[in-house]
Amino acid sequence: MVKFTSKSFGEYNFEMTSIEGKCVLKTKINYDGVNNVIIPLSGVEQGIYFIRISGDQLEFTGKLIVN
Repeated sequence: MVKFTSKSFGEYNFEMTSIEGKCVLKTKINYDGVNNVIIPLSGVEQGIYFIRISGDQLEFTGKLIVN
């Protein structure tokens, strides 16, 4: 699972791609500014992935290792 917290609320795009560049997961996140958002990763194979979270006031890119 991926936990997401931000100082601002709103709608965010979440995209997860494999190291080969294949889109594995793409979803919208509605963040209320109070609670953590949890994105389940059931069905995602072990490996290294890149995640991108973007919205009006946020742009984040990172690496995620799924064990």
